[in-house]
Amino acid sequence: MPHATVLFSVRYEHTICGDSLLICGSLPELGNWDSEKAVTMSGFEGNWTAYVSIPIGTPFEYKYIYRSSTGQFWDHENHSRTIQIPVGEIIEIRDLWSLPPTDNERLRRTAFIKGVCQRRAHSQPPSFPDGSDSQNVTVLFETSVPLINNHETVHVVDSDGMKPLFDSTPSQPFSDSEHPIFTGVTSVPTTEFPFNYRFALSENDGNTFSEIENGNPHICLPPIPIMIEAADCQVWVLRNAVPTQIHITKAIDENIIKPLTCPHAKYLIIRSPEFRYPNSAHFKAAGLAIPVFSLRTEHSLGVGEFSDLPQMAEFCHRTGMHVLQILPITDTTVNFVHWRDSYPYSSVSSFALHPIYINIDSLTPIPHDIEEQLPKLRVELDLPHLDYEKTLSTKMSFLRQIFDFHVSKNIISSDDAFIQFQKDSSYWLPSYCCFKTLAEQFQTTNWQKWPADHTEASSVASRISQMSQPTDPQHSTFHFHEWVQYHLDKQLRQASSICADRYQVALKGDIPIGVDPNSADTWFFRDYFRTGTKSGAPPDAFAMFGQNWGFPTYNWEKIIEDDFSWFANRLKVMERSFSLFRIDHLLGFFRIWEIPSNCESGLHARFYPGTMVHKNDLPQWGLNHPIGLTRYTLPVISYEMLLDQFGIEEGRKVLGFFFQQAPHGWPGDICFRPEFATEEQIAQAVRKQRNVDDSSPPDVLRELDVYLKKFWVLTNSVCLYSYGDWVVPRFGMNKSLNWQKLPDSEKAALENMEKEYFNDWHKPTWWDSADQKFRLICKNTSMLVCGEDLGMVSNIVPPLMKLHHILGLRVQRMPQDESQAFSHPNNAEYETVVTTSTHDCPPLRAWWQMFNPKRTDYESFLQTPDGNLAWRKRQHYWEVFLGHRSLAPNVLPSSELGRILDMHVYSPSMLCILPYQDWTSIAQEDSEVVVEDVWDEVINEPDNRFHSWDYRMRCTLEKLNSKTNLIGEIRRKVEDSGRMKGH
Repeated sequence: MPHATVLFSVRYEHTICGDSLLICGSLPELGNWDSEKAVTMSGFEGNWTAYVSIPIGTPFEYKYIYRSSTGQFWDHENHSRTIQIPVGEIIEIRDLWSLPPTDNERLRRTAFIKGVCQRRAHSQPPSFPDGSDSQNVTVLFETSVPLINNHETVHVVDSDGMKPLFDSTPSQPFSDSEHPIFTGVTSVPTTEFPFNYRFALSENDGNTFSEIENGNPHICLPPIPIMIEAADCQVWVLRNAVPTQIHITKAIDENIIKPLTCPHAKYLIIRSPEFRYPNSAHFKAAGLAIPVFSLRTEHSLGVGEFSDLPQMAEFCHRTGMHVLQILPITDTTVNFVHWRDSYPYSSVSSFALHPIYINIDSLTPIPHDIEEQLPKLRVELDLPHLDYEKTLSTKMSFLRQIFDFHVSKNIISSDDAFIQFQKDSSYWLPSYCCFKTLAEQFQTTNWQKWPADHTEASSVASRISQMSQPTDPQHSTFHFHEWVQYHLDKQLRQASSICADRYQVALKGDIPIGVDPNSADTWFFRDYFRTGTKSGAPPDAFAMFGQNWGFPTYNWEKIIEDDFSWFANRLKVMERSFSLFRIDHLLGFFRIWEIPSNCESGLHARFYPGTMVHKNDLPQWGLNHPIGLTRYTLPVISYEMLLDQFGIEEGRKVLGFFFQQAPHGWPGDICFRPEFATEEQIAQAVRKQRNVDDSSPPDVLRELDVYLKKFWVLTNSVCLYSYGDWVVPRFGMNKSLNWQKLPDSEKAALENMEKEYFNDWHKPTWWDSADQKFRLICKNTSMLVCGEDLGMVSNIVPPLMKLHHILGLRVQRMPQDESQAFSHPNNAEYETVVTTSTHDCPPLRAWWQMFNPKRTDYESFLQTPDGNLAWRKRQHYWEVFLGHRSLAPNVLPSSELGRILDMHVYSPSMLCILPYQDWTSIAQEDSEVVVEDVWDEVINEPDNRFHSWDYRMRCTLEKLNSKTNLIGEIRRKVEDSGRMKGH
């Protein structure tokens, strides 16, 4: 194959003596992606060059690598560059490169920008003319233009921006085949070098220009002359499969490259910086957040389905939005068919999709008897709230019947797409299907209760392999789960394609912070989890006892040791359908709130990774109580505390059953009996007393949870938590009687320890912990990464997120500055997502009402500390943010709700993604769209572990898309705020 000489040229001034730049690529001439075989560039005063012999007409990828004098390599480019060398003798490539990539470079490379701003107006790549004319140089211009409307085209113009370059009439539009990269080819006479140029946008294919680049014009210097006789005129060629540098005349003599008929390049490829908008424009977009289960259409069966997403995307498109954000959609059937599995963050698999979201009608052909049942069931299941159990059981029954029908007709075995799905999903699908099959056999997903030959790590892989064979007795069930996952994946990807291609709306996914302990992941990928622990979150304004999610914490050391493959494959599966995603509880990637397995609340915990204090070091902190360590680690409980929690009558019963007299000299009156030493033991006893188990109704379980929290006030009346010879401070220890009964000197010492432990103590450790994970995440995905960074945010979090271009989350009601009651969206940074509410807090209308009348009345609520604080904060918002000098109303008018939306859409944040309930709140007078009871719009209650996730939008999407007044009002807000590029 004939070769051409390619001159790679890049400017990079930040090396020090002994450092170098390399080119690594997909060709043997570029090292086949092996950095040890990469081509080393020559550097002089910040200009780095290398001549390389490249096969003509062969597409290849390449990237630049920084190598330090110590031999370390750095490559912060997630995506390599692609090029195809035209027929010619010498091609000069003038590249751009930075380490790390600039903010704009990182953004424009994401699948999100490529998806929502995709263009097909001039999709053919530019063609190169014959390069035999030595009097002209073919110049390929390249620039990035992420912010551009569908009807606009990109052109190269003269330095004044008044006319096409070299008076070509009209100017030819650039190709957008690799949007947001635009490319155009121009033939330039050698006599015209050097010349100045700019890029411009046109709304009429180049006859006139609507936007001209800002700043100084670009300068195009002549092609670099090749001094063929110079000793340093070396070219890299392939020798024994290794790139080797030889003199260019030797390469010509050996017929590796063509003899030169021209002393300079005939082709010049110039990669210019991103288009410099006249108004310094940043890409900004709006979006809508709603769970899939909340969608409602005329064709869905009791729950929102993947096939309903395009209709929601149509509403987004008509209102000018670019993002549709959903909650996790992975399989959560830990209890087979049980309402508690409506909780979308407790996955039975990190990869598999939830069968409740499948559309039955699409599984053609369908048995006739099922077709006859569907219309009636659609009516029966079209309820105000999701009936999770009935909907899932109905769908699973239908799926079994349709699967058997398809098997009998040999439909599955002849489906090439199904076979390809099996190959694409080989990392996780076999283990998931085997786990589901065994769970059905043993009637539990708690795999630790299965027979040993199905749980021991050494036998698991063998059992999976056996079950995947058609001759295995359980293969039919195994194959059924494969088939269900295939159709779920197919339907989701089809929906995602329609959203992007037809409506320019990108789907934003959600990666949960953990998996259920009874899951396919903990069974098959068990080395990646720290057994005997649970993850959660520290106490905050929404959950005073903290949160205990029950998920095992990650063994990050093992995950990273195994090349990050488990997490990288999670991202790979998500990329099939999503362009951007949210990392749930991003703070857990810095440190996780790790709870012992015998604890029920989220109070008794410590940060991992993190150091603890040895008991022998306590005197150094000023802690040397005569009683010893137990004075700080055992609960101090008085009769008064007990009666405050339970009342007189119930308190007497609790006292007699759970407590005994405290030992002599102990500061408390009573202590727990030995058989109730842990929260787990207490909870088991209370459940038995009340005859409550996991199958009890939601209201009963909620009452149990409220009752148990009275015990947790007592069990956590400590200052320090003990871990053998080590201790950690309790979060909020000044609320405990233990602390209150200490001398002032010891109180101060403990508060000092608590402050250092939760703020400054671990910063270097937490930075390194998150930095390593973020690098690997960003390296393994093209999706735009967003993080839910709410909670106890250390000051190391924002800069590290910015370093990796991970978008933070800003919620007005949850200011990062704890000294403020609210933050203002105008103060948000650009690389953030701003929102009015999240799924974990009440939507705007419910937040404004403050209390749920189904549980308490207004006057009683105001008498509580929480109620009084909520009233004062609401009044503060009414006066400071809405500018009124009167008493705040209990119902916020639509006009004021609209003003709150405006605060957010006009913010500097890159993305403004608001909940569906808040977008539609401005139409609260329309009973077809908005429910009267504002608390029916709540998705989750974080302080209620037994909450049923059953919210559904009031009207169908067909009806919603007919609401032209609502659509017009939202569209005006989005358009006027500059968040509607591309529509």
